[in-house]
Amino acid sequence: MHQEDAHGGQAQASPTPKLPGWKYPVVFNTATGQRTIKNPDGKWGDPQHLGRVLQAYAVECVRADAQRRGRIVTERTHRDASITLAVQVRKSHGK
Repeated sequence: MHQEDAHGGQAQASPTPKLPGWKYPVVFNTATGQRTIKNPDGKWGDPQHLGRVLQAYAVECVRADAQRRGRIVTERTHRDASITLAVQVRKSHGK
């Protein structure tokens, strides 16, 4: 699925993940970071599934941004399923 973005370029829509037991898929526009999700009062699916997808999406956004800046990201997953990310910032020499 391709659309033209507001700047005249091609906006990429990601594959639309279908969450287990959900009535409709989640749609991410990777060019803008926009996501399309509707779940009125949890009637269309289990909010925990959505939370896992949003968490993974946020991690990948941080990784992509860090990579563009030449930084390294390490990830630690905790027993409660929360995630800690550490971004290494290189010290500049001579300043």
